[in-house]
Amino acid sequence: MKSNRGSTLAISLVILTSVTLAAVYAMQQSATQLKMVANMEHRHTMIGYAQSCNEGGLKFLRNSIERLGEATRTNQLNSSGDPILDSDGQPIKQAIPVYPSESEAISTPSYLNMTCAFTSKGHKNGEGIALANGSSGGLVKEFFFEIDATVTQRNSNMTDQRVLGFFYRAFTGS
Repeated sequence: MKSNRGSTLAISLVILTSVTLAAVYAMQQSATQLKMVANMEHRHTMIGYAQSCNEGGLKFLRNSIERLGEATRTNQLNSSGDPILDSDGQPIKQAIPVYPSESEAISTPSYLNMTCAFTSKGHKNGEGIALANGSSGGLVKEFFFEIDATVTQRNSNMTDQRVLGFFYRAFTGS
């Protein structure tokens, strides 16, 4: 009878140890899953802000022909101040902010950095958009632009980039 008491104690200690190990493992797994869900949530938030930047930027630029014209005349410059040319001999355009001031830009949470810039991919003849004088006659030229939205999370390596391309048809006069 005395030997049975010792074996019962040993068996109960083995069962208690295995239950404890299983509980510790389950807690570690749930902590890992919680981190994964939090990362997915942050990722979806970043995607949403980048998409908002693109869509809001497009809406803003539709009503701001001056910004489009400025983009067609803003070239990347080398160290001597001359325009950098592409393989076709056309100047490479520099990205400029979609919104001219912070008050017009989309606000983001403090844990995110967002840049919302656009670039004129131009017209092969290298001309910029002239501001229309209200006439609707003449030739139509298509200018291609890209809005580049990049959202990064502070203190993290998470980044999301969205690019939206659009055409603007400009009447060039006669």
